[in-house]
Amino acid sequence: MGPTFLTAYRSLVLLLALMLVGALASVPSIAQAVNAKSGEEDTTKSAESEAGTKPTAVPPDSAGLERVNTPEAIYPLKAQKKGIQGQVMVKFVISEEGDVESAEATSGDPLLAAAAVDAAKQWKFKPYIKNDKPVRVTTSIPFDFAFSDKVREISVSEPRDPKWAIPLPPGVVQGRLIHQVVPIYPKEAKQRHIQGTVVLQIVIGKDGRLRDLTPISGPIELYSAAIGAVQQWRYTPFEKDGAPVAVQTTITVDFTLSR
Repeated sequence: MGPTFLTAYRSLVLLLALMLVGALASVPSIAQAVNAKSGEEDTTKSAESEAGTKPTAVPPDSAGLERVNTPEAIYPLKAQKKGIQGQVMVKFVISEEGDVESAEATSGDPLLAAAAVDAAKQWKFKPYIKNDKPVRVTTSIPFDFAFSDKVREISVSEPRDPKWAIPLPPGVVQGRLIHQVVPIYPKEAKQRHIQGTVVLQIVIGKDGRLRDLTPISGPIELYSAAIGAVQQWRYTPFEKDGAPVAVQTTITVDFTLSR
């Protein structure tokens, strides 16, 4: 084998070696390939995760308190025996979860107040939402105590008149009465032959419930019986210029001994 052939052979080998080195340099390493694959998988998972994420629904603010469970108050036996009727106003403190944290009677006969508070503590409300989150709230709710045979539901066919003004005459107000509790004649007053007419000055709220009640004349011995019944009366709401209004008037409650 001559020198010329050896020289050519060596040149060819060197050229092939150089070509092989260049080809290997253009191929990524195994570690790079694995990292690239891993990166592709992470990106896919991230995209799938983002695609599967749904925005949390935000409840709208509450328009008012919604009652879930409202057990009725048990009429105290002592109050029944004494013929006591009346309304107890209870102040509620309601937690963010809608539970009653505390209940307190702010008005009403003491014999009825405890029963109203006991019932109020068992009430349940839907959480009150304000600014997109549940909040603690305070409200007052009336509890009525009346004997079933003394309660009258009255149908009113008279349409609402937006022109009524404040104050209103007793006759007009009487025509709007829809729920009436009849007073019970006090036993002591009967025994003492006390009779007469109790005149009450009342304020009827925008919702048709009484907001204020003051006796202005009549036998004092009959005041409690008259107030205990009348404070539970309800009226068809009054309007003026198309908007609900509170009105003031007087009503009479007669107590007459049968002969």
